[in-house]
Amino acid sequence: MTPSQAFEMLYDGICTQMLLLLRQSGRHFGILCDESKVRFEPPQAREQATQIGRMYEFMISGSTFDSFEITQDSLGQTYANFIAGLTPGGMERVSVRIRGIYQIFIKDTQNEDCELFTRVDSGFIFAKPESKEPQAEQNLSEQEQHSLEMIFAQKHNQKVLDNLATYQHKN
Repeated sequence: MTPSQAFEMLYDGICTQMLLLLRQSGRHFGILCDESKVRFEPPQAREQATQIGRMYEFMISGSTFDSFEITQDSLGQTYANFIAGLTPGGMERVSVRIRGIYQIFIKDTQNEDCELFTRVDSGFIFAKPESKEPQAEQNLSEQEQHSLEMIFAQKHNQKVLDNLATYQHKN
């Protein structure tokens, strides 16, 4: 197992434990997820979900919170599952692969946004083995740039970036 794979598995475990703790303690929360790791049943419900660029945001509260559970499939992949009322009277089933959850957030005791978990791409931590072939420069597509702008525009995400910048300057 590579350090990058071990890092991803560690993050999956932390994310799962955080979700279980919130569920067991009765704390409602929100998650920000990679659109490619989210499944909807029926599939048409996808059009009704709150999408921020290439991410979906779900608030896990009320009946959605009551239906929330963590499951594992036959391949050992872990999922967060819940019923979301995306349409009037709807009972849409949503399944999010844990690896696709990039952020877990709540309102703190002063009713301020508070990020409890933010996933960091292991590629930023561990260098990938160098390829002998030159790599083409990868520019962000317009949609990807818009997604980043939407994420950075949120107050609680800006606080995380400010904290990271302060930490980086200290070290």
